[in-house]
Amino acid sequence: MKYLSLSVVVIITTLMVSLLLASCAGVNRDEGLGIGPVDSNAFNSATTIAIDASIDAEINPAGDEDYYRIEVSSATDLSFYTIGSTDTYGFLYDSDANQITFNDDNGVGTNFQISRRLSVGTYYLRIRHWNSGGTGSYRLHVRRL
Repeated sequence: MKYLSLSVVVIITTLMVSLLLASCAGVNRDEGLGIGPVDSNAFNSATTIAIDASIDAEINPAGDEDYYRIEVSSATDLSFYTIGSTDTYGFLYDSDANQITFNDDNGVGTNFQISRRLSVGTYYLRIRHWNSGGTGSYRLHVRRL
């Protein structure tokens, strides 16, 4: 009886894992977590955005990623967020292109929002659509808290 119960647990666990994998089909979860490869050349061509500024942008074509450079001249609390109908994902990096954090839906609707205390230095923000096949426009805000 003990072995029969163990077999049932193994079968149920296997079934649950199979269902989970099937529900993730076609979605690159590593990329969604920001673990996937990042084009280091994109940091060199990043668009500079000032603190307490906003910029209109567009994710187009599908798979497009936008890079922004932020210069922090004194330690401060900042908030980075998008508004609009596009489902955005945001990633914050330090000057060596090491990921600090990422966010999906902390903002309004399906927009990302990252709030963080940053020390003096250069930082980069990478923005992409949640869906690798998605496109759309958004407005990025960089605000001092």
